[in-house]
Amino acid sequence: MGYHLMIKEAVGLGIKYLCKCGDYTNPMTYKGSGTYWRRIIKKHNPEIKTTILGYYETKESLRTAGEYYSELYDVVKSREWANLIPEIGDGGSTTPGQVRAYDPEDQTNQKYFSTIADIPEGWIHGAPKWKKNPEGVEKSRQSHLGRKRPESTRENMRNSVRGKRMTIPCQNCGKEITPQNIKRHEKICKD
Repeated sequence: MGYHLMIKEAVGLGIKYLCKCGDYTNPMTYKGSGTYWRRIIKKHNPEIKTTILGYYETKESLRTAGEYYSELYDVVKSREWANLIPEIGDGGSTTPGQVRAYDPEDQTNQKYFSTIADIPEGWIHGAPKWKKNPEGVEKSRQSHLGRKRPESTRENMRNSVRGKRMTIPCQNCGKEITPQNIKRHEKICKD
């Protein structure tokens, strides 16, 4: 059994993905299996251009080539690439029960552990957020800037932060009712 090493490119988006597939799969129709890459495909459904870098007979030769191209194109650190880990032919951690963690000082240093207790001190459980599109983050931030909420909403937020339970007096009986129950109480109170 052999392996194809290839570059997948989402045409029009400018994002690439370094991946491999076995010779039992057609490399031209194979879409790739990376977490971040699959999200991009699902969201945008782009045309995918495939460039085959080579065919390798053994896993060792695939690993060597994968490490070479991962370093050459800097696929983990570059925002132009959807790879979260270097392509070394192992498919990443697909074993259930493993947890991922990363070093906050070097977010490209990610590893998988059997349990959360095995994570070294100072490491953060989960995946780093550094691959987020900065334009998208800024667009989201800008949409919330200067947005004014009604005074009643702001008062409710202040009260919930203070730990107070907001109540409204019933117009018929004067009983203090929470806002979510006021309509139901008014129906009962009128009868």
